[in-house]
Amino acid sequence: MALQRIVCLALVLCNGVSSSPLDTATAGPAAAVQNAAPRKLKGRFLHITDLHPDSFYKPHSSTDEKDACHRGTGSAGYYGSEVSDCDSPHTLVNATFDWIAKNIRDDIDFVVWTGDSARHDSDEKIPRNQDQVLNSNRYVASKFLDLFADETASTGMAVPVIPTFGNNDILPHNILLPGPNRWLQYYTDIWRRFIPEEQRHSFEFGGWFYVEVIPNHLAVFSLNSLYFFDRNAGVDGCANPAEPGYKQFEWLRVQLQFMRERGMKAILMGHVPPARTDSKQLWDEACWQKYTIWLQQYRDVIVSGLFGHMNIDHFLLQDTKDIDLSLLSDAPGHKVSTREYMQDELSVESATDYLHELRQRWAKLEPPMNISPGKSGKVGEDKKSRKNKKGKKPKKNKDPWGERYSLSLVGPSIVPTYFPTLRVFEYNITGLENAALWRDSLGRVDMVVQDDAQRHLDLRDGVWEESRPVTESAQKKQPTHKKPKDKKPKKKPTKPKDPKFKMPEPPSKSSPPGPAYSAQPLTLVGYTQYFANLTFINNLTFEDTSSSAPALEAESEEFSILESFADWLLRWRQGKQGNKKPKEFQFEMEYSTFDDKIYKLGDLTQTRGKKSAAKFTDLIEVDGMEHYNEEVIELEDEMEDDEDSEEDSDDESDSEEEEEDADFDAEKESDDKKPKKGKGGKGDKGKKKKGKKKKKPKKINKTWLHFLDHAFVSTLEKKDLKKFAKKCRHLRLRARRTRMATLLLFLLLLPLLLIFPLYVVYKPPSLLIRHFAHKWTDVLFRLWLPPSKKIVALTIDDAPSDHTRDILHILSSHDAHATFFVIGGQVPGREEILREIIRAGHELGNHGMHDEPARSLSDSELQAQILKVQEMINTAYEAENRTAPSSDKASDTTLAKQKYFRPGSGFFSDRMRNLLQKMDYHLVLGSIYPHDAQISWPGVNARHVLSMLSPGGIIICHDRRSWTVPMLRKVLPEMKMRGWKAVSISELLGEATG
Repeated sequence: MALQRIVCLALVLCNGVSSSPLDTATAGPAAAVQNAAPRKLKGRFLHITDLHPDSFYKPHSSTDEKDACHRGTGSAGYYGSEVSDCDSPHTLVNATFDWIAKNIRDDIDFVVWTGDSARHDSDEKIPRNQDQVLNSNRYVASKFLDLFADETASTGMAVPVIPTFGNNDILPHNILLPGPNRWLQYYTDIWRRFIPEEQRHSFEFGGWFYVEVIPNHLAVFSLNSLYFFDRNAGVDGCANPAEPGYKQFEWLRVQLQFMRERGMKAILMGHVPPARTDSKQLWDEACWQKYTIWLQQYRDVIVSGLFGHMNIDHFLLQDTKDIDLSLLSDAPGHKVSTREYMQDELSVESATDYLHELRQRWAKLEPPMNISPGKSGKVGEDKKSRKNKKGKKPKKNKDPWGERYSLSLVGPSIVPTYFPTLRVFEYNITGLENAALWRDSLGRVDMVVQDDAQRHLDLRDGVWEESRPVTESAQKKQPTHKKPKDKKPKKKPTKPKDPKFKMPEPPSKSSPPGPAYSAQPLTLVGYTQYFANLTFINNLTFEDTSSSAPALEAESEEFSILESFADWLLRWRQGKQGNKKPKEFQFEMEYSTFDDKIYKLGDLTQTRGKKSAAKFTDLIEVDGMEHYNEEVIELEDEMEDDEDSEEDSDDESDSEEEEEDADFDAEKESDDKKPKKGKGGKGDKGKKKKGKKKKKPKKINKTWLHFLDHAFVSTLEKKDLKKFAKKCRHLRLRARRTRMATLLLFLLLLPLLLIFPLYVVYKPPSLLIRHFAHKWTDVLFRLWLPPSKKIVALTIDDAPSDHTRDILHILSSHDAHATFFVIGGQVPGREEILREIIRAGHELGNHGMHDEPARSLSDSELQAQILKVQEMINTAYEAENRTAPSSDKASDTTLAKQKYFRPGSGFFSDRMRNLLQKMDYHLVLGSIYPHDAQISWPGVNARHVLSMLSPGGIIICHDRRSWTVPMLRKVLPEMKMRGWKAVSISELLGEATG
């Protein structure tokens, strides 16, 4: 294996073309010389992002964050300082363009340049200014112009370069106000050779445009992602039609529809990617929702999305099941996202949570067609064995092409946050080998493009087109749809609540899967990723501080690198810059999707991406159940075998690190060739050590480890990579334990959550009663008397009845008084009982004509019932020569003369309160209610009343129930023994005023 890697490296070094770092001036305009043969499509394009040139960079300066490679002494290399916060020196940018000129310039059809071509504003001593930002972008733009200059082309350039805004290409960074503004005007001038002439004027209004990189076949759309960026405080998302983000999506909708009608395909590009996890996001939620909708609705047109900004190499899957149209409204009180801002440019330390959450989402992906559970519930069984118990085959996949998802690719950067990186994509040009080229397209603008330019102006002015005439050529390409016969009309899709939102038209039902889902012309076939190993190229001298041995010579260092190719790719050390000159600058191939043995990607269609994402997880979720991913387990075993064969045993001093990595490495002690020192030597060979049993090491997902290696552009050593993977594993296990603990806690709290509201209703706390009393001051719930006054009011509803005389007897026996609330419908035939109540020193209140919810009655009905019952009450008082309760304060101002009303079922409304105030009634409820109208156990009700006694409380109990008398027989004697006294409402109010 080692020999094979050495041979591979030798071939790369021999065949690779390098540019000398000391002779960068030789490229210049000379690179524009073309071959005599006419240029044809190559089926490749370059993606380059985040150059961040820094004119203040100083080699051998300090890489500390506060110094930013601008001052001090340290390990800043000639071509940049990898794995640091420093930006790119001009030597790195120049050498990168020289390498492109000599290696891939003539083999690419266009360039996707996704922004950030100015240094970060990270040095407080040298703050950025407008001239620095603009000059930096002019510098990079001129490098592209010189690189692809071609006097023989009508466009003046051999291939198109499509730029876009980065969040550091403006001042202050992240903040770009709606156009037109000065920054859009500046970049209209800087990029005038890259932006089509007919779109330059409209570019000043929004900063978005597109280029037909293959005329009439493929367009690249440069999206101004700063208007989607959640950190751009100058705009407010994509929901409001006045916002530039909203206008940009409307423009994109019109243009993509135009591409569909012309039979063209489109690549979307931007700087800030639509990164989104369960807890964090980079884009405004409404923008993310629209982007996902647009990708879904124009899946027959869009090839892929390409982004930069985050520095790490990874991809994103947009799931259409996450679409929520309610998030697209800008109305007050509309639903908003609760996700937090994400740290946009990720370091190794800050990427842990983000990558962990991505992996968690990938674990929930529906498995691709060839990854589904079989009969045993395992993954990877053949189709014949995948039958249920009845012998039937499983249901067909409703989404065989994976059109539920959309794929966005995030490329790593030139700035050496890790290692400088380039990507060369390959795409399918079957049938397009002789297609017209962009370089020859100038001066051949037809009427279609003129119409398109006019649409730019319409969108700029805020006039959105509901319909647009279709060109003749587009009409020919449009499929004809015949009306189906004898079919029921299908339900119309649910429209969003916001009438301003216009849903893009989906592809025709007869359309085949788009280029992002099935292999076809213009589908992305794969890419090759190149990186510059600055640790090797800068030729740093590493000193071993734990040993006095001299530093290795260059030859021996190179030999050690050849011996361990993988370690050479992964190595990064903090070193001291020596006096050695840097080596020749070159980009090496880091990996290629065409021959990657782990990813096994045939192309970059979405199905392949989903399959790779499924491999990253130890478990995949199918039909709500988790199954082991056997393909991953086998890969893990292979990895462990390779590691066992390649790694030697460590000394005893490394035992702690071995223990720390026990989760990932297979047992190696049995294969060790060298015996351990001490008791474990030759004399003890074959003997088993006593003590703790060795913990069985856990396996690591090799695909995930492979992904992490590429995510950080091979800057992490194998040991550090495993530690990072282990940290992600611990996060995953901790999240799983947290979920289980949360579920267990919820199950434990569920009975309490159900019982607590019932308990509050059954025994309302004093604070709740006090709150109600302060909220409805005209409603009597209770009085707050001093603790020394052990007095409560006793009220009895639903009088009179056959049980009333028994109640009166008990009250008389214990010297208790009460207020009886009369139901008028029960009075006929029991008039004498009312007079007995009054005669015994009790009082009467109004409870309506019937035992029904008074709240549901109309004002007129309620008033009529109250007056009718009051007439019966007045008759009873007159018969006993007593004064009925009245509000006539001129004749009697005592509270004893007030009229009381208690609503049926105990519920009231503001309408009822207003009516009772007009009728001079006091609305009375209570604070001690044993729910004896429903609970028929006297003992339970008695304990409830006795437990709730408090000075000024009002007891509610009911006549007409056989269990009320036994309850009072228990309550009244106990109250008297405790020193409590039961009185009527009027007597209680008299105590308060007295």
